[in-house]
Amino acid sequence: MNDKDLYSAIFDIVSTNAGKAGSTMEVRKECYMYLTEASPDTVDILELSKEEDNSLFLEKAYYIMLCRMVDKKAKSDWSDYEKLPKEDFQMRVINAIKGSEEFFTKQIKLKNNIYSGNNPYGGSLIGLRGGSSVSVPEKLMRTYRKMPEFVKKAARRIMGIGG
Repeated sequence: MNDKDLYSAIFDIVSTNAGKAGSTMEVRKECYMYLTEASPDTVDILELSKEEDNSLFLEKAYYIMLCRMVDKKAKSDWSDYEKLPKEDFQMRVINAIKGSEEFFTKQIKLKNNIYSGNNPYGGSLIGLRGGSSVSVPEKLMRTYRKMPEFVKKAARRIMGIGG
């Protein structure tokens, strides 16, 4: 039995016991399994961005970046945005958490931050419009996601966000 299977079995046992006690788990299994494989002091935003479900992405981002669950108020505040396209929602969540005082105190490093608003040529790309209602970072992300893996790797190296 490998570590992943062991963590999965532990979660299942605890979840079953919680159910018998009339309780439920506060974290979904997918989020728990993601955490078992994540680095405790570095968050790979590119890897995190592969999550397709916005509510699960929110849970993972809070757990991995703030080391806590999403509180009820935050979950309620974010619920209006969960209907946004994946890239828009993820960029909002990452930038909101990254800009918070709570995140600053955690001393967690971000790598491969594809949602960074920093432009290496000066200024910010967030909010710029390229002739449509879709912002430049959104267009870039859509193009990036369609690239073959070797091209993505080269693009990350060029941008200085890892290989």
